[in-house]
Amino acid sequence: MKKSVLPVLFLLPLMTACSQLQNYENYDVEIPPAFELANIMVALTQFGKTDDNIVKKGTNYHEAVIKYFLPYQDHPAIKKLTQIFNGDRNANYIAYHDWRTGSYEAEFVGKQLKFRSLIRIRNTFKKHADLIEDFANFSSFLEFYDQHKPLFQRYVNQYKNAVSIGDMWQWMEFQFPQRYDGYKIVMSPLIGGFHNTIRTKSGKETIMFVNVPDAFINQKDLSSIEKGNMVRTVLTEIDHNYVNPVSDNWHRAINDGLANLDCWNQNIGGYDSPVRTFNEYMTWAVFSIYLREKFDTEAFEEVNSLQANFMADRRGFVKFREFNSYLLELYANKNKSEKIPDLYPQAVEWFKKQQCN
Repeated sequence: MKKSVLPVLFLLPLMTACSQLQNYENYDVEIPPAFELANIMVALTQFGKTDDNIVKKGTNYHEAVIKYFLPYQDHPAIKKLTQIFNGDRNANYIAYHDWRTGSYEAEFVGKQLKFRSLIRIRNTFKKHADLIEDFANFSSFLEFYDQHKPLFQRYVNQYKNAVSIGDMWQWMEFQFPQRYDGYKIVMSPLIGGFHNTIRTKSGKETIMFVNVPDAFINQKDLSSIEKGNMVRTVLTEIDHNYVNPVSDNWHRAINDGLANLDCWNQNIGGYDSPVRTFNEYMTWAVFSIYLREKFDTEAFEEVNSLQANFMADRRGFVKFREFNSYLLELYANKNKSEKIPDLYPQAVEWFKKQQCN
């Protein structure tokens, strides 16, 4: 009897697909030396001393930084950085973003700074590399960094154990069409509340810059609420890489729906357009959906309420509570085959229907 080869032919595409399955463990958490140097230098400027969103103060580590580096605060590199931060609050935040994010491209080779070409950014850190390198050598920065390596490693290990980055990544790629090959979580115990994310030039890897959670610094056990807050810190950066590309397809409708920006964003900051404002509403509401699916009811209700109030009352996204509730309900009642991008037409339309108070 002649055997058919059809089953084998059917198996080949399946085997190919399996070989291309995403590795959701391809992520890392790190506190790189040059990145930490960038944060230490900011802490020595007047901007860093006065803005708690930029520099986390009141910790043993912050005290150690100030005590060690205060004798070097008149170094030309710190004077130059102080000049860079001489604008208004928004201008200083942009300058800080470019400085801190750009420092991730730098590596110490011996006592010299060498730069990779990883990301597209106006790299202020690289522009002043000679001054920075002189400051690092003059202050013996690498000795200070080595002394604190055990502390940094503890924070890295705690973060990996507490935050399910792979699960968040997998969930986002179940919901959205975008695909990425890797994630880097870059931390500093000096970062206050200013977080950001950026993709590499290849577009295949994403880098997120976040703070070290208070619970790690205070060596406390994490409650479910604290875990939820930590997940928010990471997920609201991760999901920009999925939400933003979908929003680009709705650019015109979003511009129409959020044309009067003051109705939605009363603390403009870096969210100076309808699309950027919409994306911030959407990324935080997507976090709420994830939170409800992954946490128990008590933790969800507590964290969801805290974060919604924070967005509306402190960050100035004044209608976030209403939008968050709407998207949660919309998602709960969607068809089984629908994913979050399928809800964009209703989400954008919601903004058009709201009254501007």
